[in-house]
Amino acid sequence: MVPLRRIRIPVSGREAWPGTGSQWHGLPARIGFGPRGERLALFQSRVREDRMLAHRLDGDHPVVVLDDMPHLEAVQPLPDGKVLLIGRHRTVGRENAQIRDADGRLITSAFVGHDPRHVLTTPSGSTWIGYGETADDDLGLHKLVRLNDELRPQWWYPYASERPDLPTVFDVYALNVTGETAWCYAYTDFHLVQAFGDTVTDLGPAPPGGARAVVVDGGRGALVGGYGPEHDVIRPFHLRPGGFEVGAPVGRLVLPEGDDVGALGLTARGADLYARSGNSSLYRVTLEELLDGPRA
Repeated sequence: MVPLRRIRIPVSGREAWPGTGSQWHGLPARIGFGPRGERLALFQSRVREDRMLAHRLDGDHPVVVLDDMPHLEAVQPLPDGKVLLIGRHRTVGRENAQIRDADGRLITSAFVGHDPRHVLTTPSGSTWIGYGETADDDLGLHKLVRLNDELRPQWWYPYASERPDLPTVFDVYALNVTGETAWCYAYTDFHLVQAFGDTVTDLGPAPPGGARAVVVDGGRGALVGGYGPEHDVIRPFHLRPGGFEVGAPVGRLVLPEGDDVGALGLTARGADLYARSGNSSLYRVTLEELLDGPRA
């Protein structure tokens, strides 16, 4: 078999962290990617583990200090400078999510379920959550949920007894939210599912290779990653009326220096794919660069 070509993340896609001062750790504890390309980084205090500095890398809103926020799992920007924070608490009924205003003051809080594996907000202020396999509460059992701007459920993926025609969603491997639309790739059936408003559409089966990201732009997209040696493989697809068609792999994603991306966390936002090396390095690559850019 002919080896796949290597597709490098452009050097221009590397992002640096801002200076935060001596009282904060120099590398972020959590990073969130917003619906309009915003990047929100949380830096932990060197003195108090429950104190965080929320730093917007786009500079649209001021830096905010957040208190009483231990064990954060996810962060997302919301409209008007607000911030969504989701923690790790796994006690049923305990609130594990907060919305803070642009000055860091608490607006609302709620319990949003166990094992929130993927958390992405929308331009209107809704929040999509894709859950992992250990989620076993009322929200988490649906595996894909949309919350309103008060963290109350707006929509959830139907149970099999309600919609036997839909694929099984047991563990959300990849989630992309562009505008108000969510794209979900999940174990066990490995279909691509599109959800908008109260409508969910099964676009058909995808390769059962454990893709880690779904990148979408208009009528085309890419599945990135897979099990074992296919952890960096890029597979293009085209959207058709009511379905999609997956093509043969076009290459393997590598860092600008040619290094492997196996340990990187991947998050897709529309046509942008963000790659994180722990929280020490951040890279961005577009769908156009993945499919049409120069090959190494």
